[in-house]
Amino acid sequence: MLLAAATSRAQSTGDTYTRATIEAHAANLRSEDAAERRSAIEALGSLPPEALDAIRDRVRYTRRQIVPAEDGLEALRAFRHATGSRRADDMVDIAPGIEAALSERRDTTFARSAERVLLIRSLEAMNTLEALRTIGDVFALTNEMWRWEQRRIVARLGGRLFAGLVLARSHADRGVRRWAREGTRALDLENPANALQEDDPAILRDRITAYAEVRDLDAMPVIISFVDHPDRGVRDAARAAMERFGRNGIWMLREAMRNRLGERADENWGWQRTMRALYEGLDAQRLAPYVARIEAASASMAEGDTEGAVRILDALLRDAPQPPTPAEVARLYAELAAATDDPAESRRRWQRALWLAPDAPEAASRRARLDRIDADADRARGVLDLEAYEAALRFDAEDPVARSIVAEFAEDEVAEALTGDADERSFPWGAALMSLLAIAGAASLWRFRGRVRLGLPRRRLPALFARSKPEAGRTPPAGWRDALGTHAQRLLARMRETFRRGRRGPRRPHLPPKPERAPRARIDAAFVFGSTPVGHVEDDDSYDASLDAPLAGIADTDTDADTDTDTDTDTDTDTD
Repeated sequence: MLLAAATSRAQSTGDTYTRATIEAHAANLRSEDAAERRSAIEALGSLPPEALDAIRDRVRYTRRQIVPAEDGLEALRAFRHATGSRRADDMVDIAPGIEAALSERRDTTFARSAERVLLIRSLEAMNTLEALRTIGDVFALTNEMWRWEQRRIVARLGGRLFAGLVLARSHADRGVRRWAREGTRALDLENPANALQEDDPAILRDRITAYAEVRDLDAMPVIISFVDHPDRGVRDAARAAMERFGRNGIWMLREAMRNRLGERADENWGWQRTMRALYEGLDAQRLAPYVARIEAASASMAEGDTEGAVRILDALLRDAPQPPTPAEVARLYAELAAATDDPAESRRRWQRALWLAPDAPEAASRRARLDRIDADADRARGVLDLEAYEAALRFDAEDPVARSIVAEFAEDEVAEALTGDADERSFPWGAALMSLLAIAGAASLWRFRGRVRLGLPRRRLPALFARSKPEAGRTPPAGWRDALGTHAQRLLARMRETFRRGRRGPRRPHLPPKPERAPRARIDAAFVFGSTPVGHVEDDDSYDASLDAPLAGIADTDTDADTDTDTDTDTDTDTD
């Protein structure tokens, strides 16, 4: 109940809808309180377009909450019976019967079925292409239970549902695709030429977008006829659809150039270049009357007929709120605003110049002129807007009225500063107060100066780093060790031990000297097998016979430091 109340407050304040918001209302469908159930039904059945993402999230989440087809049909039948209908093919809205049915039975199946019916009603009321697409996703949760409700939705929405049916043709669920085919047949809109004969620009735009999304090539010859539609939304949707068709529409683009512009497209051009040439020519034809009006207004201004130029531009904006060259029209309005002395008319022209070109380089100066006019009106009522006059001077330093007002205000400020209260200016009370606080702080430090020694006793401490050889006649005071703390005494003992070790040098273990090794003969290889050496000594004429003398005494032993205790065949010994 508290969660539902918080959700209702979030809706009333316009906060973002989430899946938790919908889940809170869905939980209240099973509440024992009839008022809570009624509030949840109203909320779920009238969700705004801002809740579309939350509905999608909820539908994706409830895929795991399976409703058996037979149980779902029973719930929908109970909703229909509550409305008074006793025939399955009655084209009635079953949503009004949900409240009465839930008053008698509120199990999981009834609550989930009621929630999905109410979500479909909210999607129908949104009447957007994405909302119509989501209706198919709700049907896909348990498609078998919706066979009669699908027919009722087609009959209730009619042509407004057609764009959603076109999108449902490519749905992943087979039952939804079958519903799309049957609904299209029931509406008699299987032919794109008939389906695109719509007067409502919003519905026509959605249908063109739906045909392009499913890549319906049968609709391409009809869609290309809307690339020059007077409505900008329909025109942009048709051009985006032709871009989606891509190279498949090259022949249609060439035919449109020949029929609309009377030109033959170069066959060496690709579909993109052909499309650009077609759109540029169509735009030039469509905007030609407006360009002629802009030129006529410029000619009237050159002749000095400002009133005639204003009438032409006003008529242009009535026929084309977004003119072909808004920057040029804004420039003309700015010149006309500067040429009139009527403040109200000048303000209207400056305002239109800002509306047409809000991002132009001259927008800041035009806004300053507009604020200047508003400041004059406020000053006439007794309110001074100094910032507006200062901004006007930044863009027009020769403005006499703004200069006089700003100068007068500056002189008033200087005079007020010079003629202030003499008593307040006689003595710097702030500086005196700061000086007194500084003196009081210094006195406090001087009073407790002996205690600020990091917790050590209040006495003079001897130097910890004494000299190695003290001077003659200078001995440390008695009891100075006791004056030190325990930590200081340990530190002093450690320093003395380090000093003594440094005088003797580092401690090193005593190692016996190694005996000198005799030089060896140059032997290529020597392998010992048992006690008989196998190998040969290199027989070289350059061999020095003096090397044999040192080798004569080491026939049975070797002074090599390496030992091998793993095998008995090694005759080397370690003399180390």
